[in-house]
Amino acid sequence: MENRERENLSPREAVEMIVREHGDRLYRLCCLYLGNVQDAQDAVQEVLIKVFRHWDTFRYESAVSTWLVRITVYTCRDLRRSNWFRKVDRSFSADDVQDRRENEAQLSGDVTQAVLQLPEKYRLPVILHYYQGLAVKDVASILHIPLNTALTRLKRGRDQLRGKLTEGGELR
Repeated sequence: MENRERENLSPREAVEMIVREHGDRLYRLCCLYLGNVQDAQDAVQEVLIKVFRHWDTFRYESAVSTWLVRITVYTCRDLRRSNWFRKVDRSFSADDVQDRRENEAQLSGDVTQAVLQLPEKYRLPVILHYYQGLAVKDVASILHIPLNTALTRLKRGRDQLRGKLTEGGELR
């Protein structure tokens, strides 16, 4: 959908368009950032509420997808920093295990687990660049950091991942 067409959308139509065109991508980003399916679902709902409330303020200076990723990153960051997030028991009952396995299949694997263990300043650029497929300049823009800082954080993130995934030169 062209920007001219998007400018005329009501907030409700905008949310419907975003769910249709970007919903899966936002959900994957939330899963990677938060490491939990239920928290990711809550975060996506928060993002959509924010889009609904602030659609009229979007100025089309960047792509809608860039705006959405920025909102999603800040929403996930705020959720992780909240007292509620730190205090909630995230254990699952036996009935939830099968659903969790099916829903979190995309989160399995040593690499993803290692990414989730990175410090936030390295984890975010790695997720945005390698998992979301954003250009480094877009990563820098979303995180409000200089391009060279984004490049440095990506390199240091890769270096830390390499260290986490190898033991004595052998891949675990």
